[in-house]
Amino acid sequence: MGRHLTISSSWDRDKIVYESIDFTRIRSLTVFGKWMSFFVSDKMRFLRVLDLEDTLGVTNDDLEQIIKLLRRLKFLSLRGCKEITSLPDSLGEMKQLQTLDVKHTSIVTLPVNITKLQRLHYINAGRNTMPSNGETKDTTIVAAAIPPEDDVGSWVPSPPTTATTPLPDHDNGALGRRRRTRAHDLVSTWLSNVNKLGKRQFEIKNGGVQFVPAAVEGVGKLTALHTLGVINVRGSGANLIFREVKKLTQLRKLRLSGINRKNWQDMWCAISGHGYLASLLVHLDCNKKRQQDLYCLDDISEPPTTLKSFKMYGGKIQVSLAWIKKLDNLKKAHLEDLELTVSTQEHIESLMALPSAKILQIECGNYRCDIEFLTGWKFVEVLVVHCSTTEASLEISSLNCLSGLKEVRLKGSYSEAVKQHLQQELDDKFSPSTRPELKLDPQ
Repeated sequence: MGRHLTISSSWDRDKIVYESIDFTRIRSLTVFGKWMSFFVSDKMRFLRVLDLEDTLGVTNDDLEQIIKLLRRLKFLSLRGCKEITSLPDSLGEMKQLQTLDVKHTSIVTLPVNITKLQRLHYINAGRNTMPSNGETKDTTIVAAAIPPEDDVGSWVPSPPTTATTPLPDHDNGALGRRRRTRAHDLVSTWLSNVNKLGKRQFEIKNGGVQFVPAAVEGVGKLTALHTLGVINVRGSGANLIFREVKKLTQLRKLRLSGINRKNWQDMWCAISGHGYLASLLVHLDCNKKRQQDLYCLDDISEPPTTLKSFKMYGGKIQVSLAWIKKLDNLKKAHLEDLELTVSTQEHIESLMALPSAKILQIECGNYRCDIEFLTGWKFVEVLVVHCSTTEASLEISSLNCLSGLKEVRLKGSYSEAVKQHLQQELDDKFSPSTRPELKLDPQ
């Protein structure tokens, strides 16, 4: 008579034993290991959560059967089910569905009927692809939880009923490399907090999914969405997609791929007015012809000031501290191939929210510029000092805190005193074997 059922990978899949279980009160089902078609039944009329992450052998036909029998699901995770290649049209009949996780499956398009799921809060999608350097990276994958409809302050989860012993920590394969928490019933109409942690995944490079053309115009109807992505917007229909995204004003997390110079401004225009967007991940187009494109964030006058996490990969990015300061809530940022510009009125300490810049440029006006570096700037490889007039003076200290520094460039209308100061700082703070080279651009 339990409400939560977990099937471990070590169970022998005995159909007779399984069908002897009373499923009338089951609210959540989690499967580890091999999938069997008899795991779902029309007796599971109260089932709200089906978690099949990394379950082996789930096919398109199995998914059709799941949707046919379990129309009242609120949470459906097919994450890592590689044999799933498409979502059936019948998905549109799951009117109660709030979370759909099809990440790291073989699904490359989202069907037109997905726009009928007006209660969807979370769409997690995207595929595994190898990074260009052939290395893998550790990432933490967190499956979105179904939001509560009632007060949860007094909620205490009930213990699960298992078909066999729990999955041991030493279990082999991908299942043994992560931890799961089981979804729990809140007795009302929601379940929450299915977390999947510690899984090794490849970094996604433009591995998003696309909406089929007939579905694009209906995306804006999914007004309850909190999470959307990874969506690949590469192609001629990107402007239409962004018009629909602009309508999704409740978004908290947005993940996009296929961003290029043609749709760069459209993307920012689509999200500039969003009042809840806290996380933005952007994969710039990895086309080799566009690798030298420079994406200047200063061109974006109205970024979402609610951003707490901002990640951008795949291209050269330029930004000033003045622009970063517009993001008052920013806690975490990762921008690859970043060129960061600061002006003399601003303190280097305020840059610690974004310490991953490879190129750091200091703008000197016609006044004294005092800069003292702090520890933590190991990513900076090139320091550029730009003087707009020979009247500018410069005082830099603790330059050795830039432990990864390889080169210092001096450009503009600099004075001989500024040049000598930089050379002296390099001579004093670095050993001959590690000393960065001072390069002088023509004045």
